[in-house]
Amino acid sequence: MDSAPLASMDPRESQDNLPFLHPEKGLRAPDLQEVIEYLGHRDQAIVANAAAYLQHLTYGDDGLKNKTRGLGGIPALVNLITHDNLEISRSVCGALRNISYGKANRENKIAIKNAGGIPSLIRQLRNTDDPEIYEMVTGTLWNLSSTDVLKKAIVDDGLTVLTKRIVIPHSGWPGNVRDVRMMDQQWNTIFKNTSGCLRNVSSADTDTRKKMRECEGFVDSFYYVLLVATRSNEMDNKVVENAACILRNLSFKIAYEANHPDAIPDKTLRKDGTIKKPAPKDAKKAGCFPSTKKNGKEGGKTGTLTKSGTLSKQSHDQYLEFPERKTPAKGAELLWQPEVIKPYLLILSNCSNPVTLEASAGTLQNISAGEWKWAGYIRASVRKEKGLPVLVELLRMDKERVVKAVALALRNLSIDPRNKELIGKYAMRDLVSRLPGGGVNDTKLSDESTLAILTALLEVISKNMENAKSLRDANGIERLVTISKSKQYPANVVKAANQVLFTMWGFRDLRALYKKDGWEETVFNPMGLKTGTLPRSATSPKSQAARQASAPIGAAPTATSNPNYSDSTLASQYSGKDDGSAGQYKERPKAASEMMYDPAYASAEEVQNYRTKGNISVQFHYFTFSLFYLSFVTWLQHCI
Repeated sequence: MDSAPLASMDPRESQDNLPFLHPEKGLRAPDLQEVIEYLGHRDQAIVANAAAYLQHLTYGDDGLKNKTRGLGGIPALVNLITHDNLEISRSVCGALRNISYGKANRENKIAIKNAGGIPSLIRQLRNTDDPEIYEMVTGTLWNLSSTDVLKKAIVDDGLTVLTKRIVIPHSGWPGNVRDVRMMDQQWNTIFKNTSGCLRNVSSADTDTRKKMRECEGFVDSFYYVLLVATRSNEMDNKVVENAACILRNLSFKIAYEANHPDAIPDKTLRKDGTIKKPAPKDAKKAGCFPSTKKNGKEGGKTGTLTKSGTLSKQSHDQYLEFPERKTPAKGAELLWQPEVIKPYLLILSNCSNPVTLEASAGTLQNISAGEWKWAGYIRASVRKEKGLPVLVELLRMDKERVVKAVALALRNLSIDPRNKELIGKYAMRDLVSRLPGGGVNDTKLSDESTLAILTALLEVISKNMENAKSLRDANGIERLVTISKSKQYPANVVKAANQVLFTMWGFRDLRALYKKDGWEETVFNPMGLKTGTLPRSATSPKSQAARQASAPIGAAPTATSNPNYSDSTLASQYSGKDDGSAGQYKERPKAASEMMYDPAYASAEEVQNYRTKGNISVQFHYFTFSLFYLSFVTWLQHCI
């Protein structure tokens, strides 16, 4: 290797006299290979400056980042993460943070993992309390966490350390979520980085969600963040956004995955993610509506239909009295307790961050989904806390992602008969107004969001003739027919519109009104199904394979009683399953009691690149001085 020419070694000389900064004088700066080799030098000062210089070089230069990987720079840096010299550790972690930044640098992230970078980064969190190193390490982990194949490794190696050393102390959780204090200072960058990383990895898979739920203090701390934020009216910052997204992810499929006696056994799920349903005792008699003749025990559970097509009062009173607790809820139980409704409604009422709004609505969707009793308590609690008007108002937002999440939450909440009546009465026009076909000022939603609205409409009118009439009164038929006959919508959206139309035709007392409006039976039954038989939904609860999308923070498809669709957020998407069955669907039985889960999602957003702090020219001076010193010593030894 050519060594740099000799130069004056007086460190007091000005930068203008530094040889490496004047290639026109026949002197040169060290090339990348030389810088990487200096990382292994025995002089710690030279190592520190080489790492700092490499950190500077890799800032915003993807080509140089990849070249660093190609020249073996990543293993050399990883070997120095836990160095006793904190200055070396800071610069090394800063360089790794830069090298791992950006979606185009996936190979760099994997190379860091393959070199043992993840356990080394976590080990350094144990070894030191230096805040700058904490910031560099957590920033690097956040970048690594946006790559799906690295999420499990981060959880396996770092969940406990991150929780105990950062999440719990930085959240301010005092050990009891009922002891809520005002925020005395803003959450710092370390907590923002860590929560961003954990937000990403929370979208990994079932095992990861289980570990995070069961990690002591994890759920409590992030739920406490929401409590403090609502009390202090600080709901628009990144940490709150990350906390809301984490809790949404952990509430995904909670009815099946909860370590709780009331959880639905896994045996009710098929391998493809669909839900096993017992066949009706008399399948031949199963028609548009299930039999309303129930014995005493069943009547208290499902209720009976009245002449208006609504369910009797007994069917929605069972969840008004919440179970009394002898001790405060803690850990994973906080994901589904009725008491969590208040902070989510406060966020939905007062927050202006659309990602946080979407995450909060998505959480309500998840915890109100399904057949286990806690979903029933949640549905009743939202009504009791006057949350339905809050959600309905959000349907009018111009943020499509929020509208979609809210529509899906309303779909699950309307499984409760009383909620269904209220949503049909007060939300019908808002739901219909978001469908295409409204005229010149029509704001067109994406196919996925349109499908979400149709999903909500189908549940709201199911077994409720008054709501079906409200849908007709809101000019919903015209919009549904527009979708049904259009060739611009995908098959699942068209099928969903047809399903809503067919359900409306099932109410015989309304047919005269339809015909009065000029609508014939063929409009409501374009699929040619026999009257009295509900069309099977276009899909079973399948999700699409996880893929990189844009959120923080991102999300994936949900399983509904209607056609499947994808939910994309600002982040890497998660589908809730890993079999790659994107875009597939199956026929399935009646819709009313099917699960509908909003997928977990994570943020693909990564921390900003770290530019070396301080005066860059001073650091160049220090680095070049060290290199000249090395060259001088080498030359002197050669002469001797």
